[in-house]
Amino acid sequence: MKTNDLVKYLTVQVVSRIDQPKKGPRVKERDDNFSTRWFGLIPLSLRLLRKQLRKH
Repeated sequence: MKTNDLVKYLTVQVVSRIDQPKKGPRVKERDDNFSTRWFGLIPLSLRLLRKQLRKH
């Protein structure tokens, strides 16, 4: 494949992806995991540990 053909192919691919419509409105992710999102897995692990201790 010559360089000119490669540039033409890449240009066609980029333009076709830009021209595609977006998939519509995105569904908002659940915001109830605020502590997990901001502080990592530590709050999640503590919550699971507390839940396990309450069962026993």
